[in-house]
Amino acid sequence: MKTEVKPEAAPRRHSEPAPAKLPAPAEILKAFKLLFGGKHSGLTAKSKLRYITMKGGFILLEQNPNKTSQWARMARQGHQVAWLMPNYKGLVVDGVVKFLRT
Repeated sequence: MKTEVKPEAAPRRHSEPAPAKLPAPAEILKAFKLLFGGKHSGLTAKSKLRYITMKGGFILLEQNPNKTSQWARMARQGHQVAWLMPNYKGLVVDGVVKFLRT
């Protein structure tokens, strides 16, 4: 009887955190409502953008309207646009959540 040998996963370096599970859409929407409802966690140092700190090390950050992207243009037009960070994991526009990277 042959035993199948499975390759081992490469060990993680100590500097690499374990991947966190993405927040559920309901959690993101709750943070979104707080972000645009005036109960944000703080302001970024340079751009003075609002943000909400979430479980698992995630941050919901409002779109900088002073940038030149389509998302910035939408923010200037009055849409509520926020990013799930780090690494742009998701986007929320006017209460609609879209996951970008898993």
